[in-house]
Amino acid sequence: MGNRRSQDLETWLHQGRRITGECLLSDYGPVFNEIQTLIHGTIEFIALGTLNMARINGWKRIGIIASVVWILCAWVETYGSVINSATSLISTVNISCDSHLAGKIGAAWDAGLNACDKEARDSLDEAITEARLTATVVAFVPVPLGWGFVYLILFLIRWVKRGFVQPV
Repeated sequence: MGNRRSQDLETWLHQGRRITGECLLSDYGPVFNEIQTLIHGTIEFIALGTLNMARINGWKRIGIIASVVWILCAWVETYGSVINSATSLISTVNISCDSHLAGKIGAAWDAGLNACDKEARDSLDEAITEARLTATVVAFVPVPLGWGFVYLILFLIRWVKRGFVQPV
């Protein structure tokens, strides 16, 4: 089935058609029949060249780079910090749980050990979920706030400068 699709696609591409702008799904024939049942309408093909990168000035480019660096570094640092503190707490609780197994032997010891391990695994899974959420919030929320603050400062500076200009 997959081979048939690739043959259809190759046949279609060899006919010399070009994908430009907005194309109806029905133009693609059997290759996109399944997609056509899910999506009715048009597909817009956006080429990277349509984004006019030349219009972004140097300060905005620096801001974009700083934002990306912030997102990456803040996410990694926050995730690592939350995981390290959660891991130390989980290991402390696990050691405490294991200390209660001292007087048990045989099946009771195995059952207690399995319960301790399950509790530790569940706690670690919960900590990982919490760490991902916390790291994402810490990494992404300050970016639009920072851009908004910078644009607010620029607006205020320009507003104050306009107040000192003498009317002609």
